[in-house]
Amino acid sequence: MTLEIEVDRELNFIKYNLIKKSKLIKSIYCDSPELVWNCNCHVDRNKYSVLPCYIHSNLDADFLSVYGNKTLISYSGVKVIWLKSENTRPSIDSFLLLQFTLKWLKTHKIISVLDFACGSGMIGICLKKMFPFIKIDFYDRDKKELKSSYDNYLINSLEKKSAHFYEISSFEKKKYDFIISNPPYLPYNLLNYTSEEFKKSSVFNQNMEHEFFNLINQTKYCLFNISSINRITEKILARKFGRFKIVYNYSVPLRIPALFTENNSFILEEMVKLKLIIPVKNSYHPFYHLINGFLFY
Repeated sequence: MTLEIEVDRELNFIKYNLIKKSKLIKSIYCDSPELVWNCNCHVDRNKYSVLPCYIHSNLDADFLSVYGNKTLISYSGVKVIWLKSENTRPSIDSFLLLQFTLKWLKTHKIISVLDFACGSGMIGICLKKMFPFIKIDFYDRDKKELKSSYDNYLINSLEKKSAHFYEISSFEKKKYDFIISNPPYLPYNLLNYTSEEFKKSSVFNQNMEHEFFNLINQTKYCLFNISSINRITEKILARKFGRFKIVYNYSVPLRIPALFTENNSFILEEMVKLKLIIPVKNSYHPFYHLINGFLFY
């Protein structure tokens, strides 16, 4: 059996579909996009939240038997594979970015697009499916993430020759009409991170910042999610690139699984002290942060 998590186009609900041999067996609706598909059992519930894990409280044994084992996440006809053991999964902030962009592109002449820090590839794949005429490139420093984008591109019946996938900065000399990005949020100089894997998957590092600064100077438009977690990067961008506007802002759950491990719990406590994240009681998610959509032009 396969678990498909269907995200509503307007983000009003999420539907869990249990599928066996292409046949729908059962469905469960969730009316809040914030709950999505993340199990929170790894969070200290006594310390951070009084509510039980939403996933294990609402999904029965049939759903849980396949949960995280090659789960399909679908949005606007696009499907991407999520493995619970991997970091590559689109989250609510990716869909907020997409929701704005799909409307914005209808009124702007855009041909060449770069999905920067592409992860699962959901954003770039959606744009290509909705606007087949665009030329799309994908970039991620993590080879596993880039392979995930490539595999997801193919399962959506898109020709592999219709996109380019970069794992090094060879694209930096290219010019794009539009760059879109939902990158890692944690600033590289907030704390000393202990895990190299954690750094690679969750930290907006200096190399990424350098690459982004170079690219933003040679594109017509750039839409970039910036979190309240990364105020340092926000200030740098605001100072260096004056032509921008904030096109949306939302409070969203903190979704960085590596932060909720025993070794990294001190980072959460420090982030609360610095007011980078907000602890929320009586919530399925113990911490929230603010997402701003910065549109540079």
